[in-house]
Amino acid sequence: MLNDRQLIPDDTPPLKGETVHNNRPIPVHTLFGTITLKRRYFHHANSHSGRSPLDLILDITEHHTPAVAKLICQASANAGDSYQEAEAILNVFTGLQLEARSFHRLINRLAPDLTEALPTLAPPADTKPIPILYLENDGTGVPSRPEELTGRKGKQPDGSARTREAKLGCVFTQTTTDEDGNPMRDPNSTSYVGTMGDCRASGEKLRAEAIRRGLALAQIVIFLGDGAAWIWENARLFFPTAIQILDFYHAVEHLGDLARALFGDGAFGTAQQTIWASELKRSDVQGILDQANRLLAATPDLNEQRQEVVRR
Repeated sequence: MLNDRQLIPDDTPPLKGETVHNNRPIPVHTLFGTITLKRRYFHHANSHSGRSPLDLILDITEHHTPAVAKLICQASANAGDSYQEAEAILNVFTGLQLEARSFHRLINRLAPDLTEALPTLAPPADTKPIPILYLENDGTGVPSRPEELTGRKGKQPDGSARTREAKLGCVFTQTTTDEDGNPMRDPNSTSYVGTMGDCRASGEKLRAEAIRRGLALAQIVIFLGDGAAWIWENARLFFPTAIQILDFYHAVEHLGDLARALFGDGAFGTAQQTIWASELKRSDVQGILDQANRLLAATPDLNEQRQEVVRR
């Protein structure tokens, strides 16, 4: 049917400078397997580019039908650390045997359009008050090609970079707790935004998504961060009324720095970090600060490392 030109005409005229190649074959991955689609291909020699109008008519992207492209995006979003895992997920649920390397090309093609469409998405229909709305902002290094790293400072011995930082954000809700009273994220409540842009671009995207998710209906807004200055600045600029919370993992890291400054890198410092981590779980932040201040006051001849802790 897709190759029947009486059902699906492929008669778009070429533009100036284009040469026409009829019946150019292309493999297309569908929900029912891979087929060969024959269509007209227009080649523009001067710009070294080409196009197939029928691909646009049928909404074929990187050899995938719309339904398969949607499944690949969903599988990739739910996979762990690699497109190989997304490939396995897709195979289990659909029987399709596709190569993971094609997922990256497909998502790179679709991502700009999805980013452009994000602000136009309608907010959820539910207008009930949201007890607690959580926001989180963070960054992670993405391995990049050398041409993408020109002029960027990095952590290599020579000062060069191997990665670019992708800045990510997520929005989720929490309405229940577990049997110990710990907050539990609502299932399927998390939505994500991301950008390779700067810190403020990340904050703008996160705020837009929070508004779409019902920021105005939230009774409590909590902003989670790892302590980086740019993250707290985004919280100040875009969510000024939010409660700011340093995540537990990084808080314990800071406690480790403090413990090592006071007791050194040996067993005493490690033991003190463990004790303080337990107290932090009980929300005894002030107790930890009081202990640290007493220890610092008892040692007036602070070395350079301890002075750095005091400055923090």
